[in-house]
Amino acid sequence: MEVLNEAYFNMKCQGSSTACILTLMCDIVHAVNVGDNRFVVKRDGVVVYKSEIQQKGFNYPFRLGNGVKFDDPSVAQEIEVTVKIGDVLVMVQMDCSIMLTTLSWRN
Repeated sequence: MEVLNEAYFNMKCQGSSTACILTLMCDIVHAVNVGDNRFVVKRDGVVVYKSEIQQKGFNYPFRLGNGVKFDDPSVAQEIEVTVKIGDVLVMVQMDCSIMLTTLSWRN
């Protein structure tokens, strides 16, 4: 949430955006999500977690921006998901995969 707040409160240009920020600490994915983004965790080919999108109406996602018709970071979903070595993490924006990674780490 700190990264999202920092970006929002230091914004210098006009416009709006959705956001999905993920960090991995040990076996926990910490996520902050605003809008029609989502992330999915797959384990052994099965979806074990899928985040929800935020929409005000059809094709009208929550958006961070600096105008009265936009949202601020207080609408962000804060999510924690436990993951295991070998899980696949997929980030999706508007139903288009933008990142795919297999989790692996060493002690």
